[in-house]
Amino acid sequence: MELRRLIHADQNPQGPGRKEEVVDHPVNREVFRGEEQHIRAGSCMVVETPPPLGEMVLTGAFRPTLAKAGPQTLFALTDSAGRVFRATLGPEGLVLSGPDGAASKAVPVPVNQWRRFRLHLDLRGGAMRLSWESPRFNPLGGGGTLSLAFDPSGDAVLAGLVFAASGVGCAGRQSIVHDPFNGRLADLRLSDGAGRPVAAWDFVAEAASEIVPDVAGGNAPGRTINRPTRLVAGPDLEGQARWATDAPGLFNAAHFHDDDLADAGWTESFAF
Repeated sequence: MELRRLIHADQNPQGPGRKEEVVDHPVNREVFRGEEQHIRAGSCMVVETPPPLGEMVLTGAFRPTLAKAGPQTLFALTDSAGRVFRATLGPEGLVLSGPDGAASKAVPVPVNQWRRFRLHLDLRGGAMRLSWESPRFNPLGGGGTLSLAFDPSGDAVLAGLVFAASGVGCAGRQSIVHDPFNGRLADLRLSDGAGRPVAAWDFVAEAASEIVPDVAGGNAPGRTINRPTRLVAGPDLEGQARWATDAPGLFNAAHFHDDDLADAGWTESFAF
């Protein structure tokens, strides 16, 4: 082990070059046993106490920013029976999936364009429907609808909700984000089957923290994993402002990436 003070690390040949110096410290004469530890990147938002609804409407806006060969999940809803319902972007487009391997057809969705979506999920009626459209005139079109039927459950209610991933696992102190989404989400709101609002997540408030407040019911705050970028341009920004300080309501999106990382969660190898 050797402790060094890093003075300058820019490798630009026009600059002063790398500069460092050894710090006189007893640790320089110690030997420590290290171990290989992995980085598990990817950001998402988890709602740990979603409203226990049997029928619900989820609305918002999404903007994919990177096409990939693997799946990228926009949102995943889990009911009290353990069934998972997802909207996922893949190589063929956007797909709805439900329990027992049920899946809709895929509809192509272009990247770098905003779409407003509406998801109606009726756990007790056995129906799921997702529709989306461009928030403004788009010569490329961009609207679409997907539907999926499944076995109804008379007493199932919403028990889990994740945005920008299909789920989150844990290995020690590390969070493992599954099927992370590369893109932006905004205006996320949840209503009951009668259209009454029960939750709404504000990416502007408390943007420096991991908390995404529920500004509707207040009982279902979100928690971000690996710090997606907040205060980024949302679907309604059309040149009215350049900075979030000028019009924060227009910079109401969060940008999620599959390489976001806030804390690697590594275990301590040594201390001095």
